[in-house]
Amino acid sequence: MSRTRVPGALRRLLRQPLRVTAVVLLAATALAAAGVHGSAATMLASTVDENWRGDYDILVTATDQLADVDGMLPPNALAGGEKGMTLAQWQRVQGLDGVDVAAPIGEVLVPALKRADVWLAIPKEKVRAAADQPEAFRLTTTYTTDDGLGERIVDRRSIPLVLDGTGTPPPTAEDVETCRANAGTVAYGLTDTVEVYVDPARYPALVERMCGGEGWRMFGTGPSVNFPSDDAWGARFATSGDDAIAFNLPAVPDSTTRITLVDPESERRLLGDRGDFLDPLVAVDTTTPVDMARVSAWAHREGGAFADRFDGMLRDMVHPEGTDEEMLREWRQLYSENALDYDATIRQSFEGEGITPLIISEAQIAQLTVRIDLEAFGPTERAATVGYVVPDSVSSGAPGEEIGSTVADVSSILNPFSSAADVLTWPGRTPQRTRR
Repeated sequence: MSRTRVPGALRRLLRQPLRVTAVVLLAATALAAAGVHGSAATMLASTVDENWRGDYDILVTATDQLADVDGMLPPNALAGGEKGMTLAQWQRVQGLDGVDVAAPIGEVLVPALKRADVWLAIPKEKVRAAADQPEAFRLTTTYTTDDGLGERIVDRRSIPLVLDGTGTPPPTAEDVETCRANAGTVAYGLTDTVEVYVDPARYPALVERMCGGEGWRMFGTGPSVNFPSDDAWGARFATSGDDAIAFNLPAVPDSTTRITLVDPESERRLLGDRGDFLDPLVAVDTTTPVDMARVSAWAHREGGAFADRFDGMLRDMVHPEGTDEEMLREWRQLYSENALDYDATIRQSFEGEGITPLIISEAQIAQLTVRIDLEAFGPTERAATVGYVVPDSVSSGAPGEEIGSTVADVSSILNPFSSAADVLTWPGRTPQRTRR
């Protein structure tokens, strides 16, 4: 066969439509990619130009933990190490010729800045229903969150719970009189170094606090909700004014608060117009310590909701809840007879306490949901000493009679600056979520 009759490469390619299509698509893709690359490079250069603040270096102190990668900082380099730079070291760096410290920054992690509480309100009629004999239950709490990929379990545990409607007998008249007669042997600690003894005849209001209804209630009388606590048994008691007994759930997840420490003036200069949120910190006078007295004066001057809460906190320190005017008068008298001023002594207990101004982030907190499952296991017995002898099936995991479940969003407990606690309702009751 003559070579002149063999078709050329282009003709052979054209005779295969699939290959032609593939070549055309590859060429188009290459052209598009080149255009995208050029546009991306232009946008990147424009963004850098808009935000460029000149040449600078970041001084990293975590040399004991993370080594550099080809001369560059590895991820989380600023969070590594056990020790940071001291103020003295920073001032030495700041004093070097040709070195300008733009905005020093530090971080403090504070676990459990506040106690997180979730309460279960157990109706009194449920407790009184166990008047003939205590009733055993298993309480299972499951805390979950959602990381965007699905629900994740944070904590799950079960504990025995005993409702005891029989209660502890209230004190007899003889018990009360015995308490009053022995009140003088009960020491009142006025300060860390001073203890005095109460004369029942001269301090009847204080003795009533010890030997009256409130004093006996602290030792536990009446219907109760009982639960294991620190290898013993704890209890919550019913009071006459409540329609339920509030029981705080065990093992509530605590959050860790991240506090960023900044020099507000230098940080404000570094951020420019975007740093105007730091103006309140810049305005704080740092030449004198920020103590309780100074904040109190500021609160009175500024007024508003914070001032009211702050003044209320100071009043509660001097005049605690449950202290009536007669009791307060006796307290002042008791202090005076021991060469102490009651109000001054109470205030001295928090004098010198430092207060640090904070700006609280408005970022959303994590989602946290709790599910409460209750199972009944029937009557149980009081232990010979303290607590109850619950059925073995409670701790073995054997199923009991299902009472019901309650599910609630309790994300607010992760907010370290919220003082309220969530109070959930007993399963089977009308769904209601209140704040304690």
